[in-house]
Amino acid sequence: MPKISLLQVDENSPLISALASMFHSKWSDFKESDLGILNPEVPLPIAAVSDGQLVGGLAFSLFEEPGCTHKVVWLNAVYVRCDFRGQGIASQLIRYAQRQLTPSKSGLYAYTNVPALYQSLGWSEVDTESEPNHKVMRIS
Repeated sequence: MPKISLLQVDENSPLISALASMFHSKWSDFKESDLGILNPEVPLPIAAVSDGQLVGGLAFSLFEEPGCTHKVVWLNAVYVRCDFRGQGIASQLIRYAQRQLTPSKSGLYAYTNVPALYQSLGWSEVDTESEPNHKVMRIS
C-alpha cells in the first residue's frame, strides 16, 4: 500500500487547480471557487497525495443545517481516484476533516450515496428528506 500524505490546500498551493479538476471530473458543476479556499468560515480543502501525485481530496462548504435556517459546515466533495480506492483513503480524508472543526462548530454534515462509509467512522444518519440511495449524515 502506498504512503498517503494529507495536506491542507491554501490559495498558494500548486494543488488547487488539480483538486478542482479532479472534483469537476466527477461533478461537472464543481468550480474552483467551490473549494472554499477564500471562505474563512470553512476549513481549507484537503488533498491526498502519493509519490507527488494527487490521488484524492475533500472540500468543505457552508449550507443550512437540516430543519434549520442557520448554516453549518458540510463535506462538499470527497473523492478518491479509482486506481487508489479500497485502501482507506476516503476514511483518512474524512477523519482528517473531522479534526479540522473548531469546538464552536455544531457538527459536520455530509450528503452521500455511501452512508456505510460514514457509519463505520461513527457518523449517524439524519432523518431528513433526500434523493433515493442518498443519506444526510452527521457527526458532532
